[in-house]
Amino acid sequence: MIRKILLVSILSLILVSTSPAYANSKNTQPITIVKKVFEDVNEQKWCSIPELWTSKQRESYSLFFCKNSTSDRSDGLFNIKKASIIDWRELPSKIGINHMSNGVRQAIEDEHLESKFFYVAVDLQVKIESKYFINGTNYPLFALIKEKNNDWRIIQMSVVPTSSMIQNGYGFNTQDEKTFDERRLQYT
Repeated sequence: MIRKILLVSILSLILVSTSPAYANSKNTQPITIVKKVFEDVNEQKWCSIPELWTSKQRESYSLFFCKNSTSDRSDGLFNIKKASIIDWRELPSKIGINHMSNGVRQAIEDEHLESKFFYVAVDLQVKIESKYFINGTNYPLFALIKEKNNDWRIIQMSVVPTSSMIQNGYGFNTQDEKTFDERRLQYT
């Protein structure tokens, strides 16, 4: 009996120590934060999503995601019914930064922030197709920075021209990616 209790205790400790901890871990890889966004969307954990963004953005994102977060909304990430990451590429900083808004680019450069950029292929089922999200594979670009507490956080998620990624050698070279810009722009 004592052996069984000891065995169960040891197995429980192993399970707890090997469980992934996303937003609170100092050793979290940046791509894990990107994956967590889509996990939270799938599980409709809307109030968890702001924790993945920078501390400066968190309050406004909390208002957006946590206040009136009902299933009938279709703006932004609320438009996604189901998401599954297919593949991703880490981009060199000089490529990624060129696709960021002026404010984000300036913040990263002026404050000398450590940054990472991920071009992601993610399969989406959406409520309403738009220039931001369509049914099928989408290709968002995520910019993450390392904050002062050494946690990686998202500073921007944007839609970039897939033609630019392909032309620069950073695309996935799928037929779907080659026609993505044309397909999504029909909703502008």
